[in-house]
Amino acid sequence: MPTKLITLPADNPAQAQALLTQTLKEDKVLLIVIGSTNIAVNTADRAARFTGAPDEPRWVVRAPQIADVIDILKAIQDPASLVIDWDDTLLIAVSITDVIRDMIDQDGTLPTLVRLQTAWMKAENNQ
Repeated sequence: MPTKLITLPADNPAQAQALLTQTLKEDKVLLIVIGSTNIAVNTADRAARFTGAPDEPRWVVRAPQIADVIDILKAIQDPASLVIDWDDTLLIAVSITDVIRDMIDQDGTLPTLVRLQTAWMKAENNQ
């Protein structure tokens, strides 16, 4: 099955910014995983297991270099002020209307499958 995981380039900031901007403009529910640690890579891979069929809106984006896309990330609506410190953020769940609906902090552990499913559901339900 083809993966619905987009990894932003780590060595080309302009391309990373363009790809993230384009992805946010599309009708997609996103889990955006931040960082290049093993936990970030494994979280993105784990989350991608639940993206569904190619025509379904769930997609995972991995941003290995937060500095390249931080301005774009900060511009995403966050009405509940979920993200307090971007340096401590592992993942944000973004609704199809480009609103942050959930986030997972970096705490040194891999998020459970249940926690990732919860993030997907919050983004899909606009909760």
